[in-house]
Amino acid sequence: LKKIAATNTKMVVVHTEAGIQKVSMITHHQHEEEAEQHQGKTGHRQDRHLSKDPHIWLSPPLVMQQARNILNGLVALDKAHRPIYEANYRKFIVEIVDLDLELKRTLETDGDHVEFMVFHPSWGYFARAYGLKQIPIEMEGKEPKPAELQYLIQYGREHGIKAIFVQPQFSWQAAQTIAHSLGGQIILVDPLAPDWKKNLQEVAIKFQTALR
Repeated sequence: LKKIAATNTKMVVVHTEAGIQKVSMITHHQHEEEAEQHQGKTGHRQDRHLSKDPHIWLSPPLVMQQARNILNGLVALDKAHRPIYEANYRKFIVEIVDLDLELKRTLETDGDHVEFMVFHPSWGYFARAYGLKQIPIEMEGKEPKPAELQYLIQYGREHGIKAIFVQPQFSWQAAQTIAHSLGGQIILVDPLAPDWKKNLQEVAIKFQTALR
């Protein structure tokens, strides 16, 4: 983004994430530490500075804030058409509220089955919005180490995980290894699907089916 803005210093950049508190990416290195604690090992490690999770568009409540930021940006540039922008904004917010309620109904659980395993941790904000918990396999393009892979398999067995969620933008190799060891299946979910609303509806059904 900085490079693009630098080529046109007069271009206005609207930061749609403004006002949204991003969280750190959950790293599979935490699994390794938990495994060491489970085995009674002790040790020290260097602090890891995790990047912030950028996948805010996968959480309808956060998209509401993005929509507000877009509205403000448009109005600032084109005050003459403010009524049109505001009308479209209100219409979109109603759609998001309806979608949010639909997803809550779809993903309603008894609190016992809320964990799902994913190859790339794209669904953290989605999980937080609907009372779920994602267990990531890789982080920032780094495949899990053998010890981490072993721990993930053990974790999956202990928690009854039978489905591994993957996306088309990343390798499925580690996910397939874990799924095979768990006697589970690979399920494709795409955080970059072009039809945002339809995609979240379909993803919610896939999560709900896997968590039953």
